[in-house]
Amino acid sequence: MEKLIMLSPGKTTSINLAIQLEEVFGKYIKVEPYCLKDDLDFDITSSLVVLSSPRIIDKRIQALINSGLNYVIARRVINHRHLSELLDLPRATEVLLVNDRAETTYQTIEQLQALGVNYIKYHPYYPGIASYPKLDIAVTVGEPNLVPYEVKKVINIATRQIDITTLADIARRLKLIDVLGDSLSSHYVNEIIRLLNRINDNAKDMKVISNRLETVANCLPVAILYVKKDG
Repeated sequence: MEKLIMLSPGKTTSINLAIQLEEVFGKYIKVEPYCLKDDLDFDITSSLVVLSSPRIIDKRIQALINSGLNYVIARRVINHRHLSELLDLPRATEVLLVNDRAETTYQTIEQLQALGVNYIKYHPYYPGIASYPKLDIAVTVGEPNLVPYEVKKVINIATRQIDITTLADIARRLKLIDVLGDSLSSHYVNEIIRLLNRINDNAKDMKVISNRLETVANCLPVAILYVKKDG
């Protein structure tokens, strides 16, 4: 394979996910972002294409698949590196959850609730929505340009990232799993540990620490033993 193509509906998401792929695979293969508005002019015989979701498959992409496109459908998860500000919101705070499409907006709400950040009341907002409550706070996954103008505070938890199982699948397709397998796991565990340290520094009591550690740990595929310096 000569190229790793990131393909998503919108350009912003495609670029952000391509950056993630570049961090992991850029040493070994060229990474290029594409969106549905682009001409899909890459060579399908020498490219591995990462689709941001199964629902991106339209007539053009289906035609490429029928012609032998080598592709992976990405599984996407909340970006742990940007959760701190969201975790600081008081219980029962009402926020707009802003994303580019209805489907991804509701999916993000479901993922946040599944992670344990379910004490915040999320109201969906996306371009073309018929009505929405006028609120002071908006939470967005990498789409701050879509936030309604009347919002006073924007919490950007960044584009949902490609999960580690998809990255491992890509590594296998590129015959890089023996080279990258260990580093994939350690990279994401290290990110979680850094987040746990920030939570520990900012929390005001042990109950808050416990609740927040549990929230973050709920999204981990591996176990972490977290111990303070004094034991």
